[in-house]
Amino acid sequence: MPLDKAFFKQRLKGLHDSMAARTDDPEAARKQYADDFVDMLYDFVTGAEVVGTVTTTGSAATQTGLLQNGKLK
Repeated sequence: MPLDKAFFKQRLKGLHDSMAARTDDPEAARKQYADDFVDMLYDFVTGAEVVGTVTTTGSAATQTGLLQNGKLK
């Protein structure tokens, strides 16, 4: 699936809003923010399509090659 910047922005805003509303221990809030942000970023990046050019060697059954000019889409 292509990267969805608008959805990422929406989730980031929601994270900031939830952190701004917290009134508990600041250290716990920072830890929760870090955990939630990393999870959000991980979901964003691992959900991306990777596109590029692959030059392969080998037979039709066992090909190997490197992705060149690869980009997240």
